[in-house]
Amino acid sequence: MDNREIQVQTISIVNKINALQVVDNESYQILGSYMTTIAQLIKKVKETFSPNVKKAYEAYKEAKALENRFLKPLENIKLVQKQKGNEFLRLQELARIAAEKEAQKKAEAIAEKERKKLAAQLLKAQAKGNVTKTEALQEQIEMTSPVEVEVQNKVVAPKGITGRKVFKWKITDLNKIPPVYMVTSVNKTLVDGIVKQQGGNTNIPGIKVYFEYITTIRG
Repeated sequence: MDNREIQVQTISIVNKINALQVVDNESYQILGSYMTTIAQLIKKVKETFSPNVKKAYEAYKEAKALENRFLKPLENIKLVQKQKGNEFLRLQELARIAAEKEAQKKAEAIAEKERKKLAAQLLKAQAKGNVTKTEALQEQIEMTSPVEVEVQNKVVAPKGITGRKVFKWKITDLNKIPPVYMVTSVNKTLVDGIVKQQGGNTNIPGIKVYFEYITTIRG
């Protein structure tokens, strides 16, 4: 059977089966004959094109093997180098965070020292009954707060390379995780087994059992 004949027969059977309405036993029998014809056509299509498909697949496997021979070493070394770069950026970020915390700690110490100095002056002003100075010093104390310190990352990215900080997570203690973050999934294997055994008599709260027909075509 050549390609043209296969095409003509395919169009014909598709049009027939699309136009068919299955409403009684007679039309159901016609549907059966059409589906048998389709199964036979599928078999003929596979027999016709299978040799070429097999040759193409063998050629693909050969070309893919040759490609992998050169590609795999490059991809592997690329992955290793990316991991090196990622670890460098991670360590640099940890160092930046540590430096920022240390700088913030010093800023807070300076602010605390200034507050204590103003507090001492406030006590003297209160002792002398100097209301104006007392109010001014109270305002200064309230406004004295540590400067927000930000340490910039000094890493210069190579041309064409971008390092992006991504937050991830892992479980450290399953029992401490709040229920809202837990997802309980249905044991599909268990339910499948019960439904297969009990069929329409299955009674599982929250689950509706229904049926469908599966048609098998013997060509």
